[in-house]
Amino acid sequence: MEIYIYDGSRSSKLNVPEIAQYAREELRKASVEVRRDIVQRSLQKLPEAALAFARAKVLDPIKKIEDRDPLPGEVSYEENRLSDTKNMTFGNIYDGFIIQEHLGSFIPKEELTLRSIHIVLTNQLLATFDEGDLRYHIRSGIFGIPSVISSTGLVEGPARPREFYLLKQSMGPHWDGAAMAQAAEEFRDRMVDHNDPRLTEVMKGYVMQAVFYNLTGAPFCEDVNCRLFNAHWQEEMIKAQLTSPYEFCPKHEKALQTFRTFFPSPQRGEGSQPEADASRAQVRE
Repeated sequence: MEIYIYDGSRSSKLNVPEIAQYAREELRKASVEVRRDIVQRSLQKLPEAALAFARAKVLDPIKKIEDRDPLPGEVSYEENRLSDTKNMTFGNIYDGFIIQEHLGSFIPKEELTLRSIHIVLTNQLLATFDEGDLRYHIRSGIFGIPSVISSTGLVEGPARPREFYLLKQSMGPHWDGAAMAQAAEEFRDRMVDHNDPRLTEVMKGYVMQAVFYNLTGAPFCEDVNCRLFNAHWQEEMIKAQLTSPYEFCPKHEKALQTFRTFFPSPQRGEGSQPEADASRAQVRE
């Protein structure tokens, strides 16, 4: 089993090699390779990637994206953002399924096998349109080929504590970056922030959800203490990923034991860190 993690998180707080090592240990040193940003690996495709992101930008949260021709300035913005690895800006929201489908075209055909798992980390906000309430919702991750996990979505996707929103509402126009930072510290035990060093530990669980999706088609667990729990609130996410008494519930620990039997440790030299249309699952908040 080969796992490829593409680091497009652009975050100094996210230790991607540590996340990859965690996956190796849980799968008994499976071959896990960390690669640079998936677009950066194929810069010749940069113009079409920029066009895809511009087309996928959510302009109205209650209007599902249809085919549209973005303005030249929108495409130019995306091209500059994608080409500059030091650009850490985020804020735009993109249709996650459109982005997932396009990034899938960057995967070499010879690596599109049943033994390969591709996981793209991004700092951009992804959303999917919910046909139930007819609006877009931010997602932490969208699983498939490839799985795309948003480090920013881990913060903005699961709901923060109710008291946080009440505080924000009460401060009105006085709510600014300083107030946000103060609130993040006040509710530290119940939420994570964008510059939170705990994001590395949280991301480990979401990477394992992507692994379980590819191996079983079922990435989630109903046990709130299991790494695979699909958290709707940040407090739930913290419980599952940071304060749980165990890594995985008995059911999924047993599944891991099975994976370890089927996929033994790689031979010496493997598992290093050098530089399609499929069904999907999404982390619902």
